[in-house]
Amino acid sequence: MNALIIRALITAVLLAGSAIAQSAPLPASYSAPVRLMLTGQQQTSLDQAIAQVRRQTGGRILSANTVNQGGRKTHRIKVLMPNGVVRVVNVNAGNRR
Repeated sequence: MNALIIRALITAVLLAGSAIAQSAPLPASYSAPVRLMLTGQQQTSLDQAIAQVRRQTGGRILSANTVNQGGRKTHRIKVLMPNGVVRVVNVNAGNRR
């Protein structure tokens, strides 16, 4: 009988914990990538994109590279925000490849 009660309590605690975990919002580091556009330019170099992200976010650049997404060149920049959250920022490179 005691084993049955203990199993029931453990099951109830696990179910309650999973319900709480499912209802909690994801941390900002798991949110969708941010997209920034540099205005007035046809093409954006990786260095220009890094400088723009640094200015707009006030964060520290962790990594940066250029990737091909759907036929477009995109600069993918990982930045450590001032609040300690790591975000991925995508900047359109401005031309097709």
